[in-house]
Amino acid sequence: MTKLIESALAHAWPVQWYDELDSTNAEAKRRASTGEFGPCWIAARKQINGKGRLGRPWQAPEGNLSATALFPFDGSFDQISKLSFLAGLAIYDAALLEGVPASKLQLKWPNDVRCERHKFSGVLIETGQVSKDLSWVALGVGVNILRAPEIDQPTVCLKDLSANAIVNADNFLDSLKVTFGNRLHSLIKFGFEPIRQDWLANAEGYNHSISVKDSQSTMTGIMRGINETGALMLEMGDGTIKLVTTGDVNLVG
Repeated sequence: MTKLIESALAHAWPVQWYDELDSTNAEAKRRASTGEFGPCWIAARKQINGKGRLGRPWQAPEGNLSATALFPFDGSFDQISKLSFLAGLAIYDAALLEGVPASKLQLKWPNDVRCERHKFSGVLIETGQVSKDLSWVALGVGVNILRAPEIDQPTVCLKDLSANAIVNADNFLDSLKVTFGNRLHSLIKFGFEPIRQDWLANAEGYNHSISVKDSQSTMTGIMRGINETGALMLEMGDGTIKLVTTGDVNLVG
């Protein structure tokens, strides 16, 4: 993993809050276009044009968390893809710090955090190449803190899950800064395997029937884990394993 990130983790990453942004990832990309690669966190009280995975709109009403970690990166594309699982785990860890019982939370491939099939958070990673050996990463997170927005699937918010008397986006981001830094440091020091094992230990659908829908078809099989690259391992009806790298996963039954 990268010496740039290892150096960046030696210092606290500053946070800049905006009252309103089109999206925190868009702001991160604007900064990157001028040669500013962080490391830093960009957060918005209100986000009016957020995007999620596969280009879907992300609903972010006031009171919820919209934030992006912008940082330089000198690793491979394969390493960048593993940041998705790291981010999901960091949100999971932060939710625990904010008073949510571990029994209520599951991780959905590749990076959603859910509670009993209700979406709690999502992650969008965007990158750009600066030179042969340098890229930047904008790792955007959206977390339902005070409101559970109406979207194409059930949602849940921290206010309804946490045992804490006070929950807000500021406190959650403070926790996320710590857990994200810890998980990133672990990835640098120990590689992907501890991340993979922790993710599987909390994975929704592990060893159960799931469906995977992409732009062309829907497959059904048994989720047998994720491999060393983060690809989902789907056991088909004939016993063969198909590696899935994109698509929407849902439990069957």
